[in-house]
Amino acid sequence: MANLFICFLYVLEGVIFGVLGFVLKRKHSEFPDFRVDYHAEKFMTDKDRWNYANRVTGNICLVACIVFVVTAVVMYCCKVALGANLAVFFALSLLAILGTLLLPIALVKRKFQGS
Repeated sequence: MANLFICFLYVLEGVIFGVLGFVLKRKHSEFPDFRVDYHAEKFMTDKDRWNYANRVTGNICLVACIVFVVTAVVMYCCKVALGANLAVFFALSLLAILGTLLLPIALVKRKFQGS
């Protein structure tokens, strides 16, 4: 029963990342309006950086969504021990959050390094 609850947490976090990815990729605010977006000063300088950063961050969130849902199914089907299941959950959560926050900064720097 505990493993089923942990798998539910995987799916829940996957849904959260999926919604966030959709919003950042498709429904973020237009350039000078910074209400719905990935907030970082480096991205708020021009429209190209703004759109690229939101698109990249949305893609990263969608990949995290897929990874969480697939991992939930694998963990449930393989009957992984509770401790290992929790360790993987927290490791994936940390990796997804850090990747969502830090990877877009590096990618924007690389793409727009001359400007």
